Amino acid sequence: MKSIIAILILMLGLPTMLLAGNKPGVKVVPVGSDADALNGGVIYALPQTQLRVKVVAELVVCKPGPFYKYSQKYLNLTNVISAEKKEWRIVSAEVETRAVPNLDARYKILSSEGVLPTVALTKEGLLRGINLTEGVRDDREQGEEVRAAETETEVTFDDVQLERSVLTRTSTAAMAEEVALSIYRLRERRMALLGGEERVVLNDAGSYAKVLEELDRLEKSYISLFAGREVRREVVRYYEYTPTLSAPSSVLFRFSPTEGFKEQMDITGKPVYIDIEYMAGKPLLSYGESSKQRAKSPIEGIRYVIPGEARVSIKDRNRPLLNTVIKCTQNGQIGSLPVSVFTTKSEVRFDTKTGALERIV
Repeated sequence: MKSIIAILILMLGLPTMLLAGNKPGVKVVPVGSDADALNGGVIYALPQTQLRVKVVAELVVCKPGPFYKYSQKYLNLTNVISAEKKEWRIVSAEVETRAVPNLDARYKILSSEGVLPTVALTKEGLLRGINLTEGVRDDREQGEEVRAAETETEVTFDDVQLERSVLTRTSTAAMAEEVALSIYRLRERRMALLGGEERVVLNDAGSYAKVLEELDRLEKSYISLFAGREVRREVVRYYEYTPTLSAPSSVLFRFSPTEGFKEQMDITGKPVYIDIEYMAGKPLLSYGESSKQRAKSPIEGIRYVIPGEARVSIKDRNRPLLNTVIKCTQNGQIGSLPVSVFTTKSEVRFDTKTGALERIV
C-alpha cells in the first residue's frame, strides 16, 4: 500500500517537475552560421572597429607663360617658369573610428514566452539598448562624409584681357613687346596716382583705392604671361581600413610625387603604411564561441564589448603623418549581463561605436 501511494505521489508531481524544467524565459545564444540566424529571435552583432582615414595632399601645378622666352629681354625677369610640371605632397592625415558588425560575433535573443523583449538595434544590427524609454540618437552620425568629385586642375591664361594693339601683332615676339609696353604704362599710371598728380580727379578715398587695386591686378595678369602661373590645390582622399589581430600593419595606399594618389597595388607609387599597435594583453574576443578556450570559460547572457586601446601610426615612407591612440574592439574583451535585465525592465544603454556598456538605470 505504501509503495502504491509513493508511485501516485510521483506521478502527480511529474507534470510540476516538467513545467519547472521548461520555465519560460529569455536566453542569448551565439549564432554560428547564417542558417542559425533564420530560425527566429532577435539577431545582433558585436561591433568591430573600422578606421576612416582622411588624407590631405597639396597639388602644385606650374605652367609657363606664352612669352616666357622674352622675360629677361623685356622685363629683366630671370626666375620664371619654363616648363609644365606637377608636384604632389602629403600635408596631413587624420583618423576617426566607426563601428561595423562583426559577423563572427553574432548573437540571437530568444524567448520561450513567444513575446520578445524590448531590444533596440542600429540599422547595421548592433545592440543599442534594452528597455529604452527615451529617444536615442541617430547612429548614422558616425562621421559619414561625401567626397566631392575631383577634377584636374587646369591652368590657363584665358582670363588675361589683352589690348587690341597686342592682338593685332603678327608674331609672338611682337606681342610680347607690346604687352611689356602695357606693363610699363600701368606702372607709370600708378606712379602718377601715388605722386598726387591725379588726386584731384580721384578725391574719393574708396575710388582711389579701387583704381590702384585694379592697376595691380592688370599688371600681375600681364606679368604672368612672362613669369608663368603656379596654382595650389588641396586634394582630400578617404580610406577605410579594418585592422585585424593577425595583420596589424598594411599598405594603406601608394603615392607619387608627380601623379599623386595611387591604388594599393600600383607599384608606380611609394607605399604609405598604417600600423596598429594593440595596447593590451591577450583579448578574450580572439576566442570564438566554439573554440576550446571558450568551452573552458563559457560566457552566457547578453554579450557586450569592453574595448581595448590601440596606437595608430601612418607613415609616408619614413615621414610620420599620424600617431594617435584610439578605442578599439579588436583587442577588447567580451563582457556579459544576466538576462534578468529583460524582466526587471532595467534600462540598459550601449555605446554603438565601441560596444561598451554605457549605463544601467
